[in-house]
Amino acid sequence: MAERCSWQRGRGGHGGTAVGCALLLGCALACAPGCSVVFVAGPPANHAELPHVECTTSRALPILDTVVAGAYGLASASAAADRAPGGPSSAYRSVPMLAMAAAVGASAAHGYATTTDCRAARRQWKARLAAPAPNACGRDVDCAGDRVCEASLCVDPILMLPPPFAAPPAAPEAI
Repeated sequence: MAERCSWQRGRGGHGGTAVGCALLLGCALACAPGCSVVFVAGPPANHAELPHVECTTSRALPILDTVVAGAYGLASASAAADRAPGGPSSAYRSVPMLAMAAAVGASAAHGYATTTDCRAARRQWKARLAAPAPNACGRDVDCAGDRVCEASLCVDPILMLPPPFAAPPAAPEAI
């Protein structure tokens, strides 16, 4: 019968086999959040030229990573403070958890930086959409020189067509 992996050797836990501990650690690393590194998408490098910018603006995954990193940090501190007489060194239990806290914390930092970049790129994109056309106007004084504003565009008055000729008014009838 294979022994199970336990961090509490000095308290009645069974000593773990190297293979069992490696499998447990591998599973923990594979299942650990670090979601921001995997699932948070930043803006494309050429976002200023694109007609639409798609990237991750939500900070839900970096927040989740922050919570998990904090939990690993607290577990590491707890393991470091809890040393059984005659048991293994507290570093034996706390160092792996501290390493996980650092890895997940780095994932959270990456997620916050990436979502900040995405939000800035989306603000620039929205500003480009809201910017008036280069030749746009609201009234005649917005146009340079003799140009006038017609249908939100500055045009030369010479290019404006005169109104169509109307039929001459009818002569009043004699009474």
